[in-house]
Amino acid sequence: MTNETNYRTKANAVFFAAIMVVSMVAVGFAAAPAAAAVTGITVDSAGDVTVGNGAATQDVTFSVDVEDGDTDVTVEIDLSQAVDADVSPSVSDVSTTGDVSATDDGIDGTTHTVLVSDSADDSSASSGTVTVTYEHNTASLTNDDTTSNDGVTFDISDDTGNITGSVAFGLTTAVGDFTVNGVSADDEVTLFDADGNEVETQTATGTSVTFGELVDGEYTASVPGLSTDSATVTDGASTSVTLDTTATVEPNRNLFYQGQELTVSGLIVGDDYELRQETEDGSSFEREINAGDNGEIVIDTSGIDNGDYFLVGTGVAKTDAIFNGQETFEVTTQDLTTEFDEDSVQADDEADLEIDSNRGTYSLNVSADGDLDDDQLIQLFEDDFDYTDDDNEDDLITLDDVSDDTFSANFSNVDDLNTGNYEFTFESTDTTAEDTASIEVTEAGEGELELSEGSYDVAQGDVSEITVELNEVTEGTVVIGNEEDDNYQANISIVDDDEDGEVVLNFNTFTAGDTDTSVDVVTAEGDDEATLVNQDSTAQGLSTLLDTGDYDISVSSTALDGEDATAALEDESDIGSLIISERSTDDMQLWRTTADVRDDVVDVQSDENASAAVGAITSGVEDGVVTETDTAALGETDDVIVHQISASGLEGALESVDDDYSVALEELADNDDIALNFTEENPGANQEAEEFQLGAGEDVTADDLDVVYDDANGDYYVFLSAGDISSDIEDGDEYEVDFTVKNEELIDSDDEDDYETVNSTIGFEDAEISFDLNDDDEVEVENAENQSITGTTNVAPGTDIDVRVRSEDAETNFIKNSEDNAVTADGMFSSQFDFSEESVNDTFTVQTRNTPAPSDDEAEADGVIIEQVDDGTDGEDGEDGEDGEDGDDGNVTDGEDGDDGNVTDGDDGTDDGTDDGTDDGSDGNDTDGDDGGDSEDGTPGFGAIVALVALIAAALLATRRNE
Repeated sequence: MTNETNYRTKANAVFFAAIMVVSMVAVGFAAAPAAAAVTGITVDSAGDVTVGNGAATQDVTFSVDVEDGDTDVTVEIDLSQAVDADVSPSVSDVSTTGDVSATDDGIDGTTHTVLVSDSADDSSASSGTVTVTYEHNTASLTNDDTTSNDGVTFDISDDTGNITGSVAFGLTTAVGDFTVNGVSADDEVTLFDADGNEVETQTATGTSVTFGELVDGEYTASVPGLSTDSATVTDGASTSVTLDTTATVEPNRNLFYQGQELTVSGLIVGDDYELRQETEDGSSFEREINAGDNGEIVIDTSGIDNGDYFLVGTGVAKTDAIFNGQETFEVTTQDLTTEFDEDSVQADDEADLEIDSNRGTYSLNVSADGDLDDDQLIQLFEDDFDYTDDDNEDDLITLDDVSDDTFSANFSNVDDLNTGNYEFTFESTDTTAEDTASIEVTEAGEGELELSEGSYDVAQGDVSEITVELNEVTEGTVVIGNEEDDNYQANISIVDDDEDGEVVLNFNTFTAGDTDTSVDVVTAEGDDEATLVNQDSTAQGLSTLLDTGDYDISVSSTALDGEDATAALEDESDIGSLIISERSTDDMQLWRTTADVRDDVVDVQSDENASAAVGAITSGVEDGVVTETDTAALGETDDVIVHQISASGLEGALESVDDDYSVALEELADNDDIALNFTEENPGANQEAEEFQLGAGEDVTADDLDVVYDDANGDYYVFLSAGDISSDIEDGDEYEVDFTVKNEELIDSDDEDDYETVNSTIGFEDAEISFDLNDDDEVEVENAENQSITGTTNVAPGTDIDVRVRSEDAETNFIKNSEDNAVTADGMFSSQFDFSEESVNDTFTVQTRNTPAPSDDEAEADGVIIEQVDDGTDGEDGEDGEDGEDGDDGNVTDGEDGDDGNVTDGDDGTDDGTDDGTDDGSDGNDTDGDDGGDSEDGTPGFGAIVALVALIAAALLATRRNE
């Protein structure tokens, strides 16, 4: 019973479970929706497609209906007919309007799929318009492939093919165009395709022509007389070219001088062209010229008036601007003036010829009416002109590329020149310009050279300055020495290029005898020339310096024959002596000055010469701003040490290295020819002395120096800032300065014991500055004008000190400045101030500014203003000879002069009982008349005791007079 019940129970459970599963399946089938579908397609339009276009666009529009909630429903567009027509579409865009959205699903073969969806939020079916934008490549089609009406169809359907529609469109003419600019009316403009086939020819009615309905491709435009040009039509777009005239002008410019010719090429063979002159009202006809069988015309301007002209004809218009970018060319007349500066010239001299024109560069034919042949003309003008000699033209040469200037005509060069009058004709080679110049040739003069001095003294190794005066000649010869007697001879050619009548010859006795032609032995000052002609000869081969002694100097107007001076010596016009004496190294004196003075000296040397710079140093000594010294101050700006080195015979060595003696000294030091050393004295126990020296890469270099040479006295002034020697030098250090000459030739020895040394000693101090104070350690001034605040310093005389006074009381509130107060030779400085508007007992602070002292060591002091002291003068009543009556000054006198307002009972107006009559009468004090300053007890002017005595004396005198 129990088991039966269990089986029955289990069977019921299975049955009910099966019923439930079946029910759920049935419910599922009942709930599944119907398949998504397009319920309607309506075709709207399709745009026509242009042929010959790489990117022809087309819009295809259709309407579609979809069920509520449908998504990604397929719509197919059949593109097969477009493909069959060689139209290759691609999708550019898919867009919609209405309640439908669409996406592009791509092209597969010839079928384009678009997926549409219901985009509305309601529960009903939706409709919308779909626009598909295609880009068709129709480049392979020509205008011959166009279709009539709608020759191509697109079928549009759903994926079942049950809902369909179709749209048709045509293939239309190409839309590209090609514009040709730069043409003129009536020009025949032809367009060619890429294969050279003529597309079309049009006659221009203006300045441009446009060809339309062109398929994509390259095209070339051509116009007779103009350039051809090509451009490409792409994707049916517009393109253009601008044609230029092929006409060219030679020479290519727009200014021509009357008589010149210009050639125009690139014209139409056989065509006539008009030359027209521009006028205020337009233009006027000048002439007609045929282009001939080579397409060229030549315009000769000889018969054309001055004015502006242009050319017109086939392929050439005024606007073409063929004349160097200008529409017209100008014809003008070349002016030409030729004139000799003098009416006559000696046959052995030169004459200045002035040539002037309104033209920049030009060439001139020159002749002398047959009086000179072409060889003589070349000799006359070859010094200053480039020339051409045409063998077919006798008695004429061409002066090439002339420009306005004054030129030399050298009559002394002309062979077989006769005296008399000559007329020279100068003609432009390519214009109508012409002028003449006349001059009379007279007998040759007797030119000669003279020495300005009978003898020239120079120390061995120095440079001798020899002045040669030239009379009626500009060239000559100088011979120094005699090879036979002296084993040395310098044959020198000189030229007075600036024609001032003299040549200053510099003869270097240090380099004399050096056969290396790169080494200067002789030079000339200014623009003149001096050349040692026989430098590489045996007469120049010396192994040591040119010996001391006397050497002959001969001068002659006769030129050297190569290196040979025989003829010049036979025709010498003056003789003198070069006296070479022994050199020496004598002394060193140290001076100090300021950086400003150093700069002034250097500027004078740069602007003028070394002699003027020496004058500036001398003036500095006289003015007390260059002073002898054995100390130098170090600070924000250091003292400048001036080393006066007296040593003869160094100039030649310096000049052989560099004309900047700072550079030359450094290089000589590097070569161990000289030395400039600074050696510490008393370095302290167990310490080596510091040593600093001149040389490249050393502590002192050429950049630290300025050198002035006093040629007259053999002194070298070497300027060197104290701080540039070494940053290791400190306050209290003392150094020995040595200058040594080591060069074996200069000291005539190779033994170090024979080195020549001069030296001096200098100590170094930190820059210091202080004010002069009273016994209360204050600066004291009166409430008056012209009050002096003084002080002392150890910096170089001439240093400018700025002083500022600032009140300490906010109520008075004054600031006063006194600038550029120069330090005197005794180390004092004084600044002037006006305290007349200030009150007695006002206090202030005074300080220096911008001095060489470090900023935290500037001088500073407190100051006080005291009452101005009466100086005792009161006009005419106190003069001598009035029996001692002064009347108005309140003082009592018992003497006879009464002019100092003090209590006196002697005869001379003093109270010391002496009889020497001394009294300055200037300040009302009983001191020795110094400056109205403090009395002995420290009280300015009248002291309290003196004032009391004066009052008692006045009372006593009044009592005595009453009696």
